Parts: sequence; structure tokens; C-alpha cells
Amino acid sequence: MSASDLTTKSVAPIRVARVTGQARSTAHEEIGPLTQQLFGRLMEPIMRRQIAIAGPTLATYEPTGDGGLTVSACCPVGPDTAAVDGLEFVELPGLERVVTARHDGAMAGLGAAYGALERWVADQGLTTDGTAREVYLVSFPEPEDRWRTEVQLPVS
Repeated sequence: MSASDLTTKSVAPIRVARVTGQARSTAHEEIGPLTQQLFGRLMEPIMRRQIAIAGPTLATYEPTGDGGLTVSACCPVGPDTAAVDGLEFVELPGLERVVTARHDGAMAGLGAAYGALERWVADQGLTTDGTAREVYLVSFPEPEDRWRTEVQLPVS
């Protein structure tokens, strides 16, 4: 992935239904299964209740301070979506400036996108707050080799 594959943009606020969990580390071997479990918990009631999905699903990652992450699986919903037991409805804040990279294919290869973003941020003399968002432009039920993920890192 080259620097020309990276873009910067702002991200608008978005209302989502979400479920949250804790990862003890930032290792893909821990985050991947947790994220899958969270999306199962999120999407089951959304599909059962036939809630209108208002955009691509996404995950957010926030450092916990002890080497772990708070992981949230999120599904955009409309402003009039009724409450559902087990789901939290929140507005994710807009982000003034993020650097993004698109990853095509299996989640196991997503680390290359993060590496390219981190190198670009350092080369530009910018900083991040340690958070990240992954927007799943194409995902389940498509085969994993067709997935497209946009990784977003807030920068300043």
C-alpha cells in the first residue's frame, strides 16, 4: 500500500446501535474473535426486528490504558429507531480529520493498512489519539475475499 492509497477527510456524526466488549490486548488473534462475537450480538436483534440499516456497519476501537481495547460493533440506524433490549443507541461523534486506507480482502491482512496509516502519520509529523474506526463497505454475507474495509485514524 502506497501513500497515494491514503486519503484524509472529515467524518460526520452518525447514529448507531452498538454493543461493546473488552479486548485484553491489541493482537488480531484476540480482537478478531471478539469483534465477530459482538457483531453476532448486534445483528441478531436487528435482523429479528427488521430494523432498517442506514449505512455500512463499523467497529470502533479505543485504548483502555492497560494495553487493551474497548471494541464496539456498530450499525447505523435512523433517528426514529425504537429501543431494543441489549443494544445501546448512541451518536458517534464526527471527526474533524481522519486519515483513511482501504483494505480489500480477508480481515487477517488488515494489519498492512494499519501499518501504512501509522507510517504516514509519523512521516507527516501528525499524532493520533489511539482510536480507530473500521467501516465495512462490503462484508458478511459476501465471501471474505470480496470484503472491503476502510480504516480511519483520527489525526491532529
